[in-house]
Amino acid sequence: MKRILPFVVLLMPLLFLACEEDDSPLVQPVSFEVVVKYSSTYGNQTASNIKVKALNLDSKIATEATTNAIGVANFENLPVGVYDISVSQTYSPAQFLEFSGQTVENDVVFNATLTNQTINVAATKRFELELASSPVGNLVIKQVYFAGSDAKDGALFRDQFIEIHNNSDQVQYADGICFGQVLGKGGTVKVDPMYLQENGQYDWSKSLGMTVGNRANTDFVYMESLFQIPGTGTQYPIQPGQSIVIAQNALNHKAPYQDQAGKTITPINPDLTVDLSGADFEAFYGSTQASDINNPAVPNLILLHTYGKDMLFDNPGRDAYVLIKKDPGVASLPKFPTPDKTTITSATTLYYQVPVDWVLDAVEVQESSTKLLPKKLPNALDAGYTYVPLGKYSSQSVIRKVAKTFNGRVILQDTNNSTNDFRPLDRANPKGF
Repeated sequence: MKRILPFVVLLMPLLFLACEEDDSPLVQPVSFEVVVKYSSTYGNQTASNIKVKALNLDSKIATEATTNAIGVANFENLPVGVYDISVSQTYSPAQFLEFSGQTVENDVVFNATLTNQTINVAATKRFELELASSPVGNLVIKQVYFAGSDAKDGALFRDQFIEIHNNSDQVQYADGICFGQVLGKGGTVKVDPMYLQENGQYDWSKSLGMTVGNRANTDFVYMESLFQIPGTGTQYPIQPGQSIVIAQNALNHKAPYQDQAGKTITPINPDLTVDLSGADFEAFYGSTQASDINNPAVPNLILLHTYGKDMLFDNPGRDAYVLIKKDPGVASLPKFPTPDKTTITSATTLYYQVPVDWVLDAVEVQESSTKLLPKKLPNALDAGYTYVPLGKYSSQSVIRKVAKTFNGRVILQDTNNSTNDFRPLDRANPKGF
């Protein structure tokens, strides 16, 4: 026994060494990479400078790595084990505007997670995460054709239209959406200065019956016209990146037509006007306006408040347009007279007071950069304005600029400043760019 003991003592280090060699694959650290990209909503583009977290479910130790220029985060020498791999990236409204071209009021959060991923020397060394966000964006005014076309060679004002675009990544429904023109003091209207704000626009706080003080000028707009799209709620879908056209008269204005008196009207130069026979909606008043012809194939708008004999936009461009979210209370909103009215009679026109919070989008239109009227819209809705350089009856429209295109889905620029967001289109082009 005494002779064996030294031999055993000498053998023990060799036994421990053998055990270490056999166990080494179990404790050997591993490296792997995580590829991060955005969902198809944003063109599956790679996501750079994004922090990725790998949480070891046994030790509860989290390790972070940042994606490089091609969207790859490299994790080096981590213990083997079971991991949750995740990304949570928050964009401020300004950051999201730069990224997507869309204006949002609140932060947008992108998330992606892979759970219970076994990571060892035999497992995969590459993982993919696809960033997805909650629905963002909304409906915006894409194009306004207010100038009309030549009085003799074109269609005068009867070919006017407005186009609404789905700027979101989800199907939106037009059912119940309202839009219209905002009332404001025009350049030729003489009003006692006591009823005006410093900028020359109506001081609505002085309207009879008004109880909200100066908020009347900042938190509300007042509708000269107000229209509502019909529908049961999901009857008129607008696909992401698509639009609808609302026509004054849903006719092919390039072709001859018969007016209410049975007279055939033929445009001399069809290239100056547009074909609106395929419009999605039209404004039919049933009035004595000769061109107010009903197209039975096109749904009619609900007329909540009107002036004149048809849905007439100001040809020189002295208008402001708002798009209002669907709400069953629109028709029951309070109405007020203009501030210069000192009494209310049966002949006094009252105007719907719409909360700014209800406005989805707004566009201020002027005659030109040198002929500016007091702004009708508060800066919170539109800090600028747009116009057509060639003026009234020029066949020009104003159209929103394209900010991004993801897999064919067009996102239009929306910074709440029409000076930046819109450009003139030499020929109005419904559903075009």
